[in-house]
Amino acid sequence: MWRNRIKSVLQLAGTVAVCVVLGFSLLLAACALPLAPMVSNMAPSAYTIDREGIYPQVSTLNGIGQLDNYTDALMLMTAACDYEGPLVQRALLCMHADTGAGPYFSLYPIYGGEQERPAVQYVDYARYWHGYLAWLKPLLCVFRYDQIRIVYRAVQLLLGTGIVFLMFRRGLGRYLLPWLLSILLLSPSLIFQSLQFSSVNMIMLAAMLLLLFFANWFKKGFRLPLFFACIGCATSYVDLLTAPLMTLGFPLALQLCLCGQSCARISARKFLTLCLCWAVGYGGMWAGKWMLTALLVSPSIFLNAISAIKMHSPLLNESGAGSSYADVLARNLHYIKDSPLLYAVFVLDALYLALALLRRPSGNAVRNAALFLAAALLPFGWYLFTGNHSYIHSFFTYRSLGVTFFASSCLFVSLGSRRSILRFPSEGKKHKKATTTAAP
Repeated sequence: MWRNRIKSVLQLAGTVAVCVVLGFSLLLAACALPLAPMVSNMAPSAYTIDREGIYPQVSTLNGIGQLDNYTDALMLMTAACDYEGPLVQRALLCMHADTGAGPYFSLYPIYGGEQERPAVQYVDYARYWHGYLAWLKPLLCVFRYDQIRIVYRAVQLLLGTGIVFLMFRRGLGRYLLPWLLSILLLSPSLIFQSLQFSSVNMIMLAAMLLLLFFANWFKKGFRLPLFFACIGCATSYVDLLTAPLMTLGFPLALQLCLCGQSCARISARKFLTLCLCWAVGYGGMWAGKWMLTALLVSPSIFLNAISAIKMHSPLLNESGAGSSYADVLARNLHYIKDSPLLYAVFVLDALYLALALLRRPSGNAVRNAALFLAAALLPFGWYLFTGNHSYIHSFFTYRSLGVTFFASSCLFVSLGSRRSILRFPSEGKKHKKATTTAAP
């Protein structure tokens, strides 16, 4: 037993190490691309962002939502930065030019092309990986900002369509409506228009698609926990602390729908293992960036990162005054509390709960429902840990609550289903075939 556990720990550490090396290599390759094509597309991109404003208000199914063009401006300026330092330094420091007014207000004066370029200073943002540059830089060589939005939208729609198809193929059609309603609560029309929002959403969708496509393959050995570690690594690699818990909660709830029926004790252990491996991947990837930066470029990166963690964790509001946990939850719920889709989720859950009471679910189904409930509660733990950040940036951190609605709806659907709620359709077919063959 101990030998297997040591082997698993080594596999986990090796997986994170490989992800760190791969991520660094991709950034080096992206930063080696010629800069001239990117700069040529920056002028129209700067015009689009300047015309829309720093935080555009957009009408959605959930009411008025908000884009974050401030961060998109930062991402574009990081991609097109003309800092001439060594390649390793450019890949790890993730510099952007700034007039002293901040990324958004510096974007048009620097890249708009209507006046002489002002004096700039180069500002680093080294504590994040900025792994989105691995695809944003090549795209910016060819497309403008508005065209890149279209590419992002197409990719996410293709991933979502693939998930719908595979959910039906795996016999999980009854979970499709909860998933679609939960996704719509995230205001996908806003996500498609934002480089920042799209990054974490694409990781979440890709993870779910891979879980469905390789469902049987993941059942062997330690493959599934290592996959969740890879999801955590990918999230840390591309995300700027938008709503990272989406990439854990949605795939985790989907895996509960997919996994084979087992006793509650083993299922709970597997549940915790997947959460832990995601956390190791997420934190390990971040630590890998800091270690590389400290060894190769800037030894002070750890002090900068620790200072940022301390700043974002306490329950403080914008002015630095203390706020309560209830304030953080209220701010995040504000963006969906009046949505008609939220009421649709409640109605759906009530119908399935009534159906469950009529059908008297098995004791095993009830025990497994506790795991769905645990997944549904994950965002509330995240908000407690990142109180300051979740309070100030609630206009996008609220999307973590999509996990709560998806997992809780899956709970009620599974209780109200006559079918074995945690069994692969392929398993059911094999079992039936074996039974038929064994009959005299």
